[in-house]
Amino acid sequence: MLNQNILTSSAIEDEIRIAAIEERDIDFSDKTLPGLILEKKVLEQTLNLEGATVLSGISLEEAALKKGIRAKGAKINGSFYMGSAQINGDINLTGASIKGGVNFIEAMVAGILCLDNLQLEGFLSLARAQFKKDVLLRNMNVLDSYQAGLIIKGDVYLREAVIAGNLDLSGSKIEGTLDLVQIFIGENVNLENAKIGNFLITKKAIIKGKFKLNNATYKEIIE
Repeated sequence: MLNQNILTSSAIEDEIRIAAIEERDIDFSDKTLPGLILEKKVLEQTLNLEGATVLSGISLEEAALKKGIRAKGAKINGSFYMGSAQINGDINLTGASIKGGVNFIEAMVAGILCLDNLQLEGFLSLARAQFKKDVLLRNMNVLDSYQAGLIIKGDVYLREAVIAGNLDLSGSKIEGTLDLVQIFIGENVNLENAKIGNFLITKKAIIKGKFKLNNATYKEIIE
């Protein structure tokens, strides 16, 4: 018998429809969802997942979000995939816990991306994504993930990302490599007190502002 505390697919669809009619947030805060697959969907309202538990992954591949995502403190037992999505507002996953990769490859985010205090098992990729404001990745823990006998390295990929504002990774712990190859940063990069277990790669990176490395640690910097 289905656990009555877990939202059904029809309940999820109903909430999205009703929120659009009532012109309010899509409210899954503090709810338990089996998963959330909204690929190629257009969402007119903010997606609220604050405090939610998602039992598998979330996919918003090629989705268009007219506003943003609030997911402070969410627990996601799978990957968070935003490949090629278009987000017109902010994305806030402060303090979220994700057991799977986080992937924004080729996404476009018009607002601020905030992953402060993210607890992540797996990789984080912002490769070839575009961000019109700041990207805040402060005090994250990015750890290797062990799944079905395989190791998914706790790497952070920002290869070829374009960030018009600041990139802040201060205080973050990255078990693997931080890849900034061919990144473009319109303002500053802050890696103060960051701990990178493997390599820091900055080949062909363009940083218009300051590059702050005070007290950062890494195995080797590859320029």
